[in-house]
Amino acid sequence: MNRKLKDYIDQLFAQVSDSTYARELKEEMLINLNDRYEDLLIEGKSKEEAFIIVTSSIGDIRELLSGLDETAVIITTKDIEKRRKESALIRSIAIMLYIISPAMLIALSIFNMPVLGVVVLLIIVAGATGLLVYDNVSKPENLKDEYAESKRKESLTAEQRKKENIKEAIQAIFWLLVVGIYLLMSFMLDIWAYSWVIFIIAAAINKVIDLLFELKE
Repeated sequence: MNRKLKDYIDQLFAQVSDSTYARELKEEMLINLNDRYEDLLIEGKSKEEAFIIVTSSIGDIRELLSGLDETAVIITTKDIEKRRKESALIRSIAIMLYIISPAMLIALSIFNMPVLGVVVLLIIVAGATGLLVYDNVSKPENLKDEYAESKRKESLTAEQRKKENIKEAIQAIFWLLVVGIYLLMSFMLDIWAYSWVIFIIAAAINKVIDLLFELKE
């Protein structure tokens, strides 16, 4: 890789916001231009001549680079708004399933069917988790782009940061209580064979806390 050519491309992209698309375009340009540079050397051109010829061909894409930031912002903003609407239903269903799962366990336990209750709980939790995984992996790549993430962090208000801190504190206290309840129930009632289920229920509730805070944003 020609160092001078790489420095030239780095300088060309210096004012372009970092994004997946920008990095891919930069990498593709660098590879193509370096290949062209090597071909010119083989043809008998000097290093300086080859460099001038290669860099002069970049002039046609300067307009593309100048509009790269604007395009990235438009696409990211549009996709984020679209995905907010599309994922609202999926997340709502997932929350409902997480809430229902322990209720089914309790209901079936009342009818002396605790094993079936655990099975049903696991199935419901798996279904809810599957919905959330699908919602995440089906997002366009530019929603996960660092450019969009940096903009989100820049726009994060003091109130939003406060909410994140509150959520972390709530979850920390919640898990301490879960462990305490687990040990207390297990020792007092001698139900070690079943008391571990509390962690499955707790994981579901913890996810509900995450989702509720996300939906409020």
